[in-house]
Amino acid sequence: MQVVEEPARPGVAPASNGGEAAKRATSIDDIEQEFRRKKRRELEQARMAGAGDAQPVQQVRRSGDKIGRNDPCPCGSGKKYKKCCGVAA
Repeated sequence: MQVVEEPARPGVAPASNGGEAAKRATSIDDIEQEFRRKKRRELEQARMAGAGDAQPVQQVRRSGDKIGRNDPCPCGSGKKYKKCCGVAA
């Protein structure tokens, strides 16, 4: 059996024994576990903040009748609402 070495690639560290790979895998697992822990803590804090004094949402009520498209514009221009202020709406 013949051993063939790969040519060196710039910017890539040569592979070493399995111990280094195991250390990297462990550190990645540690990072992932810490990320999950932080995320769980953030979600719990968000739940606690949202569970406080929740006020019911008040609906906005219009005071008066709805303006029709062909009614005179309430701004006083004399134009129809659809040709004046109703264009933007």
